[in-house]
Amino acid sequence: MIYLPILFMNILQRSYDRLDHPKFVTSFHAIINELDLSHPSKYMFYAVFLMRRIVYVFLVVLFSENLLVAVASQSASSVLMILYVLIARPFKRRVTAVLTIFGELFVAGFHAIGMGIQDPDQPDAENQQFGFVIVGMLAAYMGLALISIIVQVIGDLVAAGKAAKEEQLEKEGKEKEEFQYKKWKKRRQLVKREG
Repeated sequence: MIYLPILFMNILQRSYDRLDHPKFVTSFHAIINELDLSHPSKYMFYAVFLMRRIVYVFLVVLFSENLLVAVASQSASSVLMILYVLIARPFKRRVTAVLTIFGELFVAGFHAIGMGIQDPDQPDAENQQFGFVIVGMLAAYMGLALISIIVQVIGDLVAAGKAAKEEQLEKEGKEKEEFQYKKWKKRRQLVKREG
């Protein structure tokens, strides 16, 4: 889990001048498909995500005795990740940024809800309510993710349809222009023969 983001960041940094090369794009399509590679602060998403994971694990271990401080600091790491996504805009598509932000909000909310489950003397009815809230949060996140993906796919299909229509109109225009030119050329040859 730690090695892959560092590897991806190293690959992108070493190959920054070849990012547009077709062979590089084909080889590393899975890594660079969603990232905006126009600036190093944008393609460092993997490194930032890795640092957030490391900070998160460090905070879990450091504040294992004080639950409120642990939840606050873990939620702060999620908020910092959201700020990075909003400020650096590391993704080409908005849907990826939206899903990342929703995921981070879900993690922060899950930390806050998890505080209620920690008490061993808590009645089962309250634990069940927390369980329903967590399942509801998961369902809401999955619903938002599904809606975001559907909106993006529909947008891509509409854009592809418009591009295809423009290409078809351009092709028809060229064919019409070529037909008119051939017609004009034929008339010109007939006039020359008669004259």
